[in-house]
Amino acid sequence: MRGIYPIIALFLSFSLTLFSCDQEYFDSDVNVNNGVCTFSLKKINPDYSYGWTFGDSIGITAYKADTDMIYSNYANKKFIANNDFFFYPESDDDIILRPFVSDNVDFVAFYPYQTIVSNKYLINLRDQSSQKNIDFLYSDNANSNTNNSREIKLIFEHALSKIVINSIPGDGYTSTDLEGMSIKIDSINVVAAFDIRSKYFDVYNAKTSIVMNKINNIKSEAIVLPGSSSDLRLIINLTNANTYETIFPNEQYFNKSNIYFYNLKINRSSVEISTVEITDWTGIDNEPDTCVTKKQAYEVGDFYPFPDEPETAIGIVYWLKQDTDGRDGKIVSFDTETLPWAVSNNYKLGTSASVGINNLMVISNIDPTFQQFPAFEWCADKGPGWFLPAKYELYLLNEQWLLNEDKINNNILLVGGETLSATDIYLSSSESGEYPNNNVETYHFNNIEWPTTPKTTPTRIRAVKNF
Repeated sequence: MRGIYPIIALFLSFSLTLFSCDQEYFDSDVNVNNGVCTFSLKKINPDYSYGWTFGDSIGITAYKADTDMIYSNYANKKFIANNDFFFYPESDDDIILRPFVSDNVDFVAFYPYQTIVSNKYLINLRDQSSQKNIDFLYSDNANSNTNNSREIKLIFEHALSKIVINSIPGDGYTSTDLEGMSIKIDSINVVAAFDIRSKYFDVYNAKTSIVMNKINNIKSEAIVLPGSSSDLRLIINLTNANTYETIFPNEQYFNKSNIYFYNLKINRSSVEISTVEITDWTGIDNEPDTCVTKKQAYEVGDFYPFPDEPETAIGIVYWLKQDTDGRDGKIVSFDTETLPWAVSNNYKLGTSASVGINNLMVISNIDPTFQQFPAFEWCADKGPGWFLPAKYELYLLNEQWLLNEDKINNNILLVGGETLSATDIYLSSSESGEYPNNNVETYHFNNIEWPTTPKTTPTRIRAVKNF
């Protein structure tokens, strides 16, 4: 996931602005040559983030307008998220080209990506442990595009239904008694084939039980196929071996793109379930949501993801994007390592001066394992979204560290990390502008300059991540 993504807008473009900065040596554009289409994310609400993470993938299919005919063999093309803003074709075989000649073209898209046969997308909801991986998103609004279409917007919607149950202790129980409980939904259909053109669900009549995903000690959730609740039973298992059964109240039809909220009161002798609310599944004001969460506001120097919780932190906030009220920015790793950029000098690879996450994509296209590029490998091994910073991102780190040195270093020390200092020299992911074949840029905190070093020279590194 995801998580991701209700009502998400993506734009099809040919030149994408990545950074706006005054320094002439910083890259400002990624130019997509020969009419190759790329997609960029647009948020619909400044208070919410659509959690695409590095490596998430969508499928895109083009049809001749108002027909079931695939346009120019552009069927189920795989596009990969490289950060919170951009999606690129995974390989040359996934590229979508313009012009569309004399045709009008309709686009449909879906998440998560999977191989499909004859327009059929297989949905299997047996395993509820990762809601993001089963939250099927679909877009079919981008119709009748021509060569004159300057902007193609994809709006994703949840194609399935969601159930959320809040458990309440009743007579004879306390909240502690409910910890560790599990809820199963019995006799429910979990497999269907979805036609991505007609939007028809072909539900397989093979009913089973699913264990709802635990949000916390009292709240559980499940993603289900649209359909009737008439034959569905809930089986509640407590850790004291007591088991209860009930059915959903007031027979309902679970409609797509809706969330159904229930309260489940558990007494010693019985259980009572009641409908609380039915809402549109847009993600707005429905937190926690598997695909969208309201973003935390941060200050430079805060722990991430929870500002006051060092025990759960994965990094320190070191930069905040303007006009986002502290909700968008970058974090830096607590630890460092000394590694070379590459195991051997090579030709110019085309890494930029400003966008490290794009540089990671450049390297991964050359060596998906990163074994030839140890510094990139160390950063990527930290998990989705981590990357070796570009030299401009190191400049931002130095700038904000000078303004917030005590808070940043004190919080790094609290988790046993390695503090930043004025003598630090860090390796960037940016190749030298003058000698890109063999040299890369570093950043010197004290001198505020970019000395170059051979690609094979071990140099100190830190990993960064966008949020």
